[in-house]
Amino acid sequence: MAAQENNLSTQELYSPVDAYQNQYKQLHNENTVNLFNEMVEKSQVDIEANRATNRKIRDNDTKTSGISKGIKWQTRFRNVAAFFIGVSIITIIYSGYKLVSDYITVEYIVSVGVAVVVFVLAYWLFNKFKRKLEALSKIEGKLLEVAKKLKGEAELQMRPLNNLLLVKNYHTELFSKTLPLIQFDEAFDNKRLSQMISRFGFNVAAHEKDINQNTRHIQFGEIKGNPFFLRNFRKHRMGTKDYKGSLTIHWTTRERDSNGNYQTVNHSQTLYATVNKPCPYFNIHSQLVYANEAADKLSFSRQPSQIHELKPKRIASKVKKRSKELQKLTETSMKKGGTFTALGNNEFDALFYAKDRDNESQFRLLFTPLAQQEMSKLIKDNCVGFGDDFSFYKSKMINNLYPQHLGDVVQNLNLSYLTDIDFDKIESKFIEYHNSYFKHIYFAFAPLLAIPVYAQHQTHEHIYENLYESNVSFYHHEEAASCLPLKEVTPPDCNTVTMYKTSLISSNDEVDMVAVNAWGYRTVDRTDYVSVKGGDGYWHDVPVHWSEYIRVSRETKMEVKTKGSQGFSPDDRTSGYEDIGIIKARIMN
Repeated sequence: MAAQENNLSTQELYSPVDAYQNQYKQLHNENTVNLFNEMVEKSQVDIEANRATNRKIRDNDTKTSGISKGIKWQTRFRNVAAFFIGVSIITIIYSGYKLVSDYITVEYIVSVGVAVVVFVLAYWLFNKFKRKLEALSKIEGKLLEVAKKLKGEAELQMRPLNNLLLVKNYHTELFSKTLPLIQFDEAFDNKRLSQMISRFGFNVAAHEKDINQNTRHIQFGEIKGNPFFLRNFRKHRMGTKDYKGSLTIHWTTRERDSNGNYQTVNHSQTLYATVNKPCPYFNIHSQLVYANEAADKLSFSRQPSQIHELKPKRIASKVKKRSKELQKLTETSMKKGGTFTALGNNEFDALFYAKDRDNESQFRLLFTPLAQQEMSKLIKDNCVGFGDDFSFYKSKMINNLYPQHLGDVVQNLNLSYLTDIDFDKIESKFIEYHNSYFKHIYFAFAPLLAIPVYAQHQTHEHIYENLYESNVSFYHHEEAASCLPLKEVTPPDCNTVTMYKTSLISSNDEVDMVAVNAWGYRTVDRTDYVSVKGGDGYWHDVPVHWSEYIRVSRETKMEVKTKGSQGFSPDDRTSGYEDIGIIKARIMN
């Protein structure tokens, strides 16, 4: 029975949109709820007692909120009364002075009388509001004490469950339970990356040596022996920025009026100037790299066009336009002895739009009629997944996908996010996060799942080569550096985002000693003066303020270890280690 279910799952995966909607969405929710219930049972927390405590907390908070509003109003009333006390005292002093210096006048006698009445009334009100304020403050203090006690009680009630939630992130474990075809590595070793390099020709140097990008999180895994990794990384590029400045000038002219008489006319004009200066830009990207031997001589690229956001008529129009372009490209290719040939399926060819493909026979091998149908459905989908939001680059046996939606899900979650003193909030956050994680990762893989050849092809047995001297790859070293406390690794005068590149110093069976080069920019305020001709006929220097970015760096040493079977313990925290995914790291002073 289990084998039949797995076969059914694999078959349905060829239609990833339908499979998610009809099967995996509900199945993953059930798996998530079941895991959460298991953890609740293991923790033996008293749910109803916690709910009762939190009802008391909410009731107490409502009362506290009402008292706080009362305190705010009584404070305002007291301040108004104090204001009138001050005004009345000033009036009495001023009128008294006038009475002494100007002798008795009715005006100042009345002023003194009114001021005395106002003073007495304001003083009485001031004391009344003060007493109410003191009483409300005492009540508020008692309510805050009750809140503190109740929250402590709720925290104690939920501590066993919270401790279980802090042990590890179950996101990949749950994902693979729902979709066994995709398996994530729970513990890291360099064999997976070595396999991608030696067997599939992955160009790791493009990442390892590029100082303009650094890995923030990485997760390895495999599909029927075909390795993949999901990576979240920051990329730096140096661009330019326009800075604008302005200067208002004034001048006068002598002009005749309608009567022929001369008069002075005042003029003003605001002059504008712009300077273009170098400026660094830092962007976050998410990437799925998948290695597969199928169609091993084929390369192509395609970019997202957000097709799913268009109405059917607009899609049809775009398909028609692109189909004509592909037909012209076919004719041009034939004349020049090229190999490009448009497919018979105009819709798929126009939607996927991989017009730079270099091996037509392997392109057709990869994109069978079924694959064309399901890829088109995935691209046009505007209600189940994320539609046409992915870039797809195939270079021989390496597939690079950049799904835009992948940046919206937290892959290296701080597990404290899932903890709370309220059971219902814990349950809601746990289920919502894991369902969201599954959806985002599932649709990152969806373009691959829509290609049956990829799901069917199982890699041959591979003899791993140890291509690295370290215990974990440079990807994890960079991830660790990015997750350490900023004050320990960031250049102290850095005003921008910090980039991290690492290099191995030494390694033994347990520990990698790594040098971390952290760099960014400090800024210096500058001013340029740009000459602009004004309406007065003269040239004026318009000030334009801009920021100069000066590169700064700092090098520190970092120790990186794999967690092993014991996970992350309080002793690790005491030793200064940070909990980072499947590894732990600390700065060495």
